[in-house]
Amino acid sequence: MRKMQKPPVGKTREKKQEPLAEGLQVVVPIDSQGRRTWSRISDKDIVRFAQKTMREGKITGKGELRKADLGLYDVLRKRGLFGKVGFKEKRRSWRSVSDEEVVDFARKFMEENGITGRKELEKADSGLYLVLRTRELLERIGFADKKRRKRPWKDMRDDEVVEYAKKVMREKKVTGRKEMCKTDSGLYEILRIRGLVNEVGFEEERKKRDWKDMSDGEVVVLTRKLMEEKGISGRHELVKADSGLYNLLRRRRLLDKVGFEKKQRPWKDLSDEEIVRFAWKAMKEKEITGRHELEKADRRLYQVLLKRGLLDRVGFEEKKKTRTWKNISDKDIIEFAQKFMEEKGISRRRELRRADSGLYDVLRKRGLLGKVRFDDKLRPWKGMGDEEVIEFAQEVIVEKEISKRVDLSKADSGLYKILRERGLLDRVFSNIEKQRTDHARDAVIDALTKFSNEKPEVEVA
Repeated sequence: MRKMQKPPVGKTREKKQEPLAEGLQVVVPIDSQGRRTWSRISDKDIVRFAQKTMREGKITGKGELRKADLGLYDVLRKRGLFGKVGFKEKRRSWRSVSDEEVVDFARKFMEENGITGRKELEKADSGLYLVLRTRELLERIGFADKKRRKRPWKDMRDDEVVEYAKKVMREKKVTGRKEMCKTDSGLYEILRIRGLVNEVGFEEERKKRDWKDMSDGEVVVLTRKLMEEKGISGRHELVKADSGLYNLLRRRRLLDKVGFEKKQRPWKDLSDEEIVRFAWKAMKEKEITGRHELEKADRRLYQVLLKRGLLDRVGFEEKKKTRTWKNISDKDIIEFAQKFMEEKGISRRRELRRADSGLYDVLRKRGLLGKVRFDDKLRPWKGMGDEEVIEFAQEVIVEKEISKRVDLSKADSGLYKILRERGLLDRVFSNIEKQRTDHARDAVIDALTKFSNEKPEVEVA
C-alpha cells in the first residue's frame, strides 16, 4: 500500500473541524435484499452514522472512509455532507518549494513506491502529479513528452507491427485481447484496424457455445450439472453464473424442467380488497414506501395494482407532477425563470441547474439562457491587459470582502482561473496585504494624533 508523504519544504495546515458526536445511535434500514436504504434517512442521521463509523474504525480522512465503506462515502458525497462529518485532512503547501526540490521529492516517492508511469503516479498522489504537470516538470522525472511518444505506425509494415506487438506481449506478459487493450490501447487499435488481431497469437478466450446442435434434454442436463457444481438454487444465481445459458433456457421454456417452478398467484380469483390487503402486508414486511421500490421487489403485484387502478388505495406518496413546458411560450418561461431565480437568490447558471434541472434544460433546449439575466456571462479576458485584470480583481475582492485565495475561487471561479493562468495571484493578494497594512498604520496614526490633541483633565482638590 502506497504511503502519502509530506513535501520536503513548506508547512501543513489543518482544517478546523467540529468534534465527532458522542453516544449517538443511528439504525440504517435494510431492504429485502440486504441493502441499506439511505433514502429513508435524514442528512443529520447520516452524519451521525458516519461519525460513529469513523470513531469505531479510527478513520480520519476521506480516503480511509472510502476504502472502509464505499456506500457511506458515496452517500456523503452525493448529499454534500463531507464538511459536516469532521475529516482531519492536511494540505500541502507547494508555493515555497522550488522546482528542484519538487523533482527530487517526486523521484524519491516513485522509487519508494515502484512507480514507472504517469497514471500510476497520478493514482498514488494526484496532488504531486498536478504540481509536476502545472510546472512542466514531468520530463525531468523521466516521463517523455506525450507528443514525442507517437509511434510511426504509417511507416511500419504489417509484419513489423505484428512483431512489435509480440515483443510487447512478452515483456508485459499479455495473453488476451482485453489485457492488450488495457496495456496498450493504441497498439491494439492499430492491430484491429489492420485486421492483424488474429496474427498476434492471443490465447483463445471463452469459446462461443453452439446451442443449435444441443437438444433440450442435453441443455437441461448441462444446466443441472452446473447448478450442482456451483450450488445454484435460484434463477438470479444462475443469471450471475451463466447469463447465456439462462437466456437459452428462457427462450426454449425449459426453466420449469430445470427445477425453477413458476409461481403463479391467483390474481383473477382475488377481489380488489384482498389484493390491497396483500399489498399492504408485502409492503410492511419488506419496508416498502414508494412505487418504484414495490415495482423492484414484486413487479407482478405492481402490474396488477396498476391495471386495476389500486395504486392510490395502497397508500403511496404522490409523484412529483411533471410540468408541460410545450404549452408555455418562451416569454412566459423566461418570466417564470426570472421570478424563480429572484425568490431563490440565484445569480448563476450552475446554481439554477442545481435548484431546478428541468427548468434549466428547457431554457437550454430552447436557446433562452442568453435572455435570462445571469451574472456569469463571459467576460472579455483576451482584450484585457494584466493591469486591467488586477484592477478588476481588486474591485471584486473589496466588494465581496474576500481575504483568501480560496474565497476568491469560490466567489468567482472564472476570475480566479484567469489570475492563476497569467500568474497574477501573488500580485493581487500582495497589493491587498499592502493596503491592509497601510490602512492599519493610518488608523494607528489617527488614534495617536487624536490622543495627543486631547488635553488631560486635571482634578482640583
